[in-house]
Amino acid sequence: MEGAEIKSAPAYTVRQTKNEDENQKAPTVIYDIVDSCFDVFERLVSEADGALPLDTSPASSNEPSRNIRGLRNNFAFWIDYTGALAPVGASLDDRLKGHDEISEMVMELLEMVDRNLHRRQLTSSLPLSSI
Repeated sequence: MEGAEIKSAPAYTVRQTKNEDENQKAPTVIYDIVDSCFDVFERLVSEADGALPLDTSPASSNEPSRNIRGLRNNFAFWIDYTGALAPVGASLDDRLKGHDEISEMVMELLEMVDRNLHRRQLTSSLPLSSI
């Protein structure tokens, strides 16, 4: 009987390791795009905060800073709501498995956001409303 127990333990370990390898290789396309977008949002907010005038009177305009910060906060809310940056197994990528049309639509929209954020970053000297 001892031999049977020893044989069954490694089989379980192999299955567990195989399952962990599958999770490691799970596609994370949505996760990667969202992560890229959030990084650019953070850089844009930092740039906008650094460009704020020292005069904080109502006459001074920090509208672009508030706009980009508001967009970043809305995006962060969406990330939390959808689980887009959740760990493997709970992520939006994992929950959309088998729903290829929806997944592709989400990816296309996120790619559009990513392109626009990168374009905004390249032209960060312009006011947010000019883009």
